[in-house]
Amino acid sequence: MWICIRCLASIAFDAVEPGIDSFGIYFICPGCGRRNQLINVGRRGRIVLAQTGR
Repeated sequence: MWICIRCLASIAFDAVEPGIDSFGIYFICPGCGRRNQLINVGRRGRIVLAQTGR
């Protein structure tokens, strides 16, 4: 589960679609609209996302 850093809502992985732009990888909290930063911790071409800034 992702956790919004503003409203602390728990959000299922499949409830939001991660996005990517010039600032990095992120998801938008459906409750408060906060942009939450993600990072790729995968190796050898495998994408594994982790949340930062908790």
